[in-house]
Amino acid sequence: MKIKPIIYASIVFILALGVLIYSQLGSAQKTVPKVKLSYFENTDQFAEAIQSRLQQEILNEKSFWFGIEPEKQKHLDLALSFKKQIEKQNGKFDFIFVDQELSLKPEQLSEISTAEQVLVRDEWPKLAERIENLKDKKYFLITAAIYSTSFLHGNPIHKIKEKIQKNIMTFSSGHFSNDIIDEDSGVFRCSTEDKEGVSAWGCAVVNKSRAQRKKLNAEKKSITGLMDLSGEKDYMILVR
Repeated sequence: MKIKPIIYASIVFILALGVLIYSQLGSAQKTVPKVKLSYFENTDQFAEAIQSRLQQEILNEKSFWFGIEPEKQKHLDLALSFKKQIEKQNGKFDFIFVDQELSLKPEQLSEISTAEQVLVRDEWPKLAERIENLKDKKYFLITAAIYSTSFLHGNPIHKIKEKIQKNIMTFSSGHFSNDIIDEDSGVFRCSTEDKEGVSAWGCAVVNKSRAQRKKLNAEKKSITGLMDLSGEKDYMILVR
């Protein structure tokens, strides 16, 4: 008779623990590795690895968003390299859009001098209408990662996809930190005091970086990167 309460309490504890774990897993957005942690001589090589891994998926797409960390040149370089890789397979894009909020300098836009400036956050309804009117035209859009990722519900890409009822292939790059101090180098932080509503993306980047650090070879003097599938057509890229 004395054993029964102990058994009962143990069963209740195990069930409660199971519910807690299940709820935590359910609320966390899972990602699937697509390009494992690798070292690249330049962004062209990294972009080629991404294109090669997603060759068939890219072939069937006409809409591409690439989100970067503002003020990080290598992220912009990767976006431009990836655009070139897609064009090798799919042909030239009909339209190139650049988010005006990125405040890119003329020399940064030299490779895409014909790009049209748009305001992704403030004028997303207008952008949605423009995209819808493109029909079967191919376009490539560069914006901030927080506007392109599926981790942030209610951001511009989420609103636009709902409005036009069409999925869009998106790539969002984050800073691959090599230690806790370096995590502050990311533009979009992982913080409990999330006044801007971007912490879900910042924490996803930080958590992925932490999970991969033990594999990181700090002596490698090259670009380090990886890519995970984080949504139906949404990809998270880490770069350092």
